[in-house]
Order: sequence, then C-alpha cells, then structure tokens
Amino acid sequence: EQQQQQQEANTVELKGRDENSREAHEAREQAAQLSILEGQDLPTAAERAAAEAEREQEMAASVAFVQHVRTKYGVVAEQGAGIFSALHGLVSQSVERLAGELYSAEAHLVLELLQNADDNAYPADVTPTLAITVDRHALVFDNNEIGFSWDNLNALCNVGKSTKTSATGYIGCKGIGYKSVFKVTPKPEVHSGKYHLQFNSQDLMGYIVPNAIAPPPNWPQERSGTRFVLPLQDFHRGESRTHLLKDVRSRLHMMHPSLLLFLHRLRRLEIADALSQSKRIFEMTTRAVEALDGTQAAIRVVREQTQEPDQPVRDSDTEWLCSRFQIHDGPGREGITSTEITLAFPLHATHPAQCDVFAFLPLRSYGFRFIVQADWVVPSSREAVDASSSWNQWIRENLPAAIKQGFKDCLAYIQSLSSDEAFFQEALPAETERNVDEEEGFSDASDSSLAESNLKQYSCSLSSPVITLTNTLLSMVPLQGHLQDFFAPATTSVAAALSELSLVPVAGGGFKPPPMAVLCPSWLADDKDTFSFCVQHLQDMGLDFVHPRVSLMPETARTLRVKALDAVLITELLAAAAHKWRSSEDMPLGVVAALLGELYSAQHTREALTKLSSIPLWPLEGGQLAAARDGFIYDVCSPSSAPRAGVGRCLTALGALLPLRVISSRFLERATPKARALAERLKLTVKDPVAFVRQEVLPRLQPAAAAHLDNDSLVNLLVLAKLLCHTPAATAPAPAPA
Repeated sequence: EQQQQQQEANTVELKGRDENSREAHEAREQAAQLSILEGQDLPTAAERAAAEAEREQEMAASVAFVQHVRTKYGVVAEQGAGIFSALHGLVSQSVERLAGELYSAEAHLVLELLQNADDNAYPADVTPTLAITVDRHALVFDNNEIGFSWDNLNALCNVGKSTKTSATGYIGCKGIGYKSVFKVTPKPEVHSGKYHLQFNSQDLMGYIVPNAIAPPPNWPQERSGTRFVLPLQDFHRGESRTHLLKDVRSRLHMMHPSLLLFLHRLRRLEIADALSQSKRIFEMTTRAVEALDGTQAAIRVVREQTQEPDQPVRDSDTEWLCSRFQIHDGPGREGITSTEITLAFPLHATHPAQCDVFAFLPLRSYGFRFIVQADWVVPSSREAVDASSSWNQWIRENLPAAIKQGFKDCLAYIQSLSSDEAFFQEALPAETERNVDEEEGFSDASDSSLAESNLKQYSCSLSSPVITLTNTLLSMVPLQGHLQDFFAPATTSVAAALSELSLVPVAGGGFKPPPMAVLCPSWLADDKDTFSFCVQHLQDMGLDFVHPRVSLMPETARTLRVKALDAVLITELLAAAAHKWRSSEDMPLGVVAALLGELYSAQHTREALTKLSSIPLWPLEGGQLAAARDGFIYDVCSPSSAPRAGVGRCLTALGALLPLRVISSRFLERATPKARALAERLKLTVKDPVAFVRQEVLPRLQPAAAAHLDNDSLVNLLVLAKLLCHTPAATAPAPAPA
C-alpha cells in the first residue's frame, strides 16, 4: 500500500512538471486575446495548430533530454520510483548541501560561469565573449560559443562528472562548479542551441534532474550560443533579494581586467548593470615586442571601456608582461608530469598592490605583487591552494627559477625601451676622462672628471620610462615576512635567485647583480675627492654605486644583498688602495682621513678591526707608511693646538737626531675628531706635548748631549719645545740650565 501511495504521489508530481508547458500555452492564448483587442484577427485553427506544432518542435529536443535524465535516475513512476524515493531524497540533500557550502560568498558563482565560458568551443569567426547582465530580477550570462552538446548537458545533470580534463587545456574538471548557481537562485535556466532547461531545487532530485521549458522570445531554433538565466528570489537560503543583488553587483563591480590574462579562449568580457545603466567591457590583445622574440614572454594588453549615463566613454589600457616557465618531471597528477608557471607583471603600476594567485582564475592573495598563475590543485571552493598536495609543493619548489626568469624577461623589455639613443648615455664627454691611476694623488687631481663630479654628475643618464619601470620591478621583489601561508617558505630561495640577476642600474652604466651594487651614503655624495676615490676602487673590485634615480627601499636592499658602504667595505677599499701606495706622497691624505673618520662611526667587528690594524694606512713624518700594529706615535699635539705644521717641520729636520715614528702633521691637519677617536680605539699612542718634551727633547738639550749638536739641530729642538709647550693645553716647564 505504501508503494502504491508513493507511485500515485510521483504520478501527480510528474503531471506537475508539465506546468511550464501549460503556462506557455496560456500565455499564447492571452496573446491571442490581446490581438483581438488591438484589432487583429484571431488566429485560425490551422494557425493555432501550426504554432502548437512549432512549440512542440522547439521543445522536442529539451523534452527528449529531460526524459533521458529522468529515466537514468529512475525518477519515473512506472519504473518504481517509490522504491528509490529514500535514495533520491539522500542524493537531493547531499547535492543541496554541496551547492550551499561550495563557496563562502554567493557571488563567487560569477567566476565559475566565467570558467565554464572559457572551457567552451567557439566558431572561428567570432571573438569569444561572455556578456553578464544584472537587473532587479535576474542575473543573465550570454556566451557566443557553439552551444552545448548532449554530453555537456549530461555533465550539468551530474555531480563530479565532467567532459573536461586537465590534460586537454580546460580550466574546470571537477564537475561540480555549475552547482554554485543554486547559491543565488532555486530555479536556474539553461538555454543552449535547441535545448531549454530549468532546474528546480524544490523538486525531488531537482538539482540534477531538469524540466523542459519554452525558449526565450525570439530564440532561433538553429541559434548558437548559450544563456544562463538566474532569477533572483526573496528569502532564498534565508537571504533577501536585496542582499543577493547587492552582493552580486558588488562582485561584478570589483572584477579586474586581469581576469582575462590566463584564460585559454575567452577574449572579451561585458558587464552590464541595468540598475545603474552602466557597462564595463574588457578585451584582451597581445602586443608583439621584438626584445621578447624567442622567449616565452609576451605583452598582454587589457582594454577597459566604461560607459555611464551622462558621462563620456572612458577607455584605459592595462599592460602586463606575461612570462611562461616550463617545469618537468613532477610527481604526477592524473598522468601529467609537466606543467607551466606563468607570471604577470603590471608594467605601469607605480606602487604595485598585492595580487591574487591564480589557478587560471583568481584564488586569493598570498603577498605577491605580481600574479603567479599555475595549474594548482585547489579544493572544491576554488578559494585557496591546497597546501597538502605534493603537486603544489613541487610547483612551489620550482617557483624561484620561474620568478628569476620572469624578472629576466622584464629586464629585457626595459632595456629595449630606448630606440633612437643608447640605453645609457655618459653624462661627461669622453675626452675629459682620465686614468686615475696616472694621477699623482687625488688631492691634486682637481682636473679629473671624477674629482669634479658628485654622484648625479658622474652617473649615466636614464630615460624616465626606463627608471620608472625599473623602480616598479624592484618594488615587486618579495620581502621577508610578506609572503604568507603556503608560499612563505619560498621567500629566501626567491631572494637568492633574484640576487644572481643583473637587476640594479648602477651609476657607471648598465645593470649589476645586487651584491655587486653599493648604496651611496649621503655623507659621500657631495665629497668629491672621497667619492672619486671610492668610485675608482669600487670599479677595480667590480662594484659600482646604485644609480641615484633608483628607488631602493632598505628592506629590498637587504633582501637582495645590495652592499652598503660600511666598515667592512671601506676597509676593503683602503686595503686595495694601500697596495698601490709607495709613500705618503702617493696617498690622498684628506680622503684617507675622511674614510678613517667614517670607520669610527660604522659598526665594527673584531675581525674588521684586526684587518684594519694590518693595513699600512698611517703616513709618518718622513714619508713612510705604517700599519697600526707596527707601533708609532699618533700625535704629540693637543687636538686644539694650532702649530702642527711647525711641529712637523721640526720633527722632519730632526729625523736623524729623533728617530721617532710620528704621524705626519699634514695628515693630522686633515683628520677629523672621529679619526682621532678611531686611533684611540686602535690603541695608537697619543703623547701629551709636555710629556713628550720632557722625555724626548730636554734630555738632548743637556750639556753633555748638546755639546755634540750642530746649531740647526739645537735651534730645531728649542723651537720644537717652544711650540709644544706654549699651547692652550700645556704649560712650559722651567728650562734646564744650558
């Protein structure tokens, strides 16, 4: 009896499924009545019969397909549907839950239908286009593809079964994406070619078993293309139509031109909002660039056109350099062991924002400032990368090499921007250049081009597009702590890979790897002699200053290992220069004094101080050069005393009589207080002037010693004693009797 009752109930239900046909028939009857009111003749019986036959012919393919699906799933009374009623209910509940939990946001279905449109096949004479229209009552998707086949429709009426596979260039392959439409409507419609179907989530098995409906008005029988109609209803899944409409419109408004970058077939996207009477059109083209010939890179241009009431049409272009990188021998995914990573770099973004990671369509942001696209394994929600997938982990391992190649392609494009003139132009005429090694000393080489120029004058000129794009590229370097979650472990290896590229424009012309570029400190930029000295010896070491127009954030410089002119590098420069100096006459005294002063301000390690102590940097009276560890007297004058030159002349004249190793007074006149402080840090001997006179001068003026002195030596000793003792920091001792 229960089975019989269930069969009767199903029979009633099946009769109810023909209500759409009755409604269409009643609509035609009303139209006929209206035609009478308008003075038109009532259709004859023959005309009504022809119209009915036409309607039946229009719906014949849809009715046949629906009958096929019902039979397949046993939703037919005469096949004992009552026996499977419980099973049908279980399937319906499962699919309903899948549709409800597929995405966190109702409007995410827009991306699913965009993906479906890209997976479709298109006639050769059309631009593959998806047109989206939203009004107060429905969300409509029109796609100019060739139309759904029987197998395509069967896939819509299934769960987890698809006609697409990842091996054949399709984006979707899970067979569940279409179910996301039930997030916003209980009765989605599908019109494709001769098929016209409606799913009704309120019916038994209504998520996968459709009803046949009449075609839209003016829909030709042989029309190609597909239309999805999603009527918006109040309180669907507890949401009001106002909320659904707001969410959908917001999602459509936020759609970015980058959506088209990685799609295989779709080239045009139209978004019309009937409520605001506005329309946006995205269309993607590829621009050929000779510098990228033979590479896996191309410039893709997405033009955005915006149409608004009472406003002029606005057009804007967004250019992306897309770099492809093949990887092979992966862990295997459905028989596939090779795939491709594609990176898209925004070329005209002064301050690039964070970009989504793509699996052909956007997933979410992970902190990259360029787009990373790959065939990632994603969960059903398509809102993240599956971190547990060995396939994804393998792609991540190859990501540093792909990013390195992408930056390399960007540099090739940047360097191609100068067409009529050299990429780098020397700022100074060639005839003014001189070999610094031939100069007698930097302090006297005032006519050399380097000594006459500061950093900006020395630097080669860069065109504005070149420097702008270079700064944009450097701002896209992933920094420590910026990459999130699944991609965070790749930060260090990405930085190491980019450090190998000639990525940084330098002042002397061209690009160098970041570890071969040096940041010019502010204290050096306007010190011509010291700057010239550093340039010369940096170039000898294969280094150069970063171009002054390059904007390099401190974090970026540290990440890429760009050098600073710190204690270690200054010590290396001085060590390299000291090998060329034979005496203090070869040494640029003011430059060395300035650098030693900066060494005091810099942070030191014990190793750096030890190395500094071994370099012969200290010029002595008499012209010799000494290292700090060799032992000598740094100074015999108070820092505030003035007669250094006189003291120096006396010590030089008394060289045989006073065989002391004392720092050159010419050097001390140029030394800053910081250089003196560094000498103390190096534990160099600093003599008190009075103590020096008592220990070294007065004993030689005693009668026994003075008897053997010539008049010049005697005069020099007396003058030296007078100069050292008559200073603000010293009181002259009582003279011993001669």
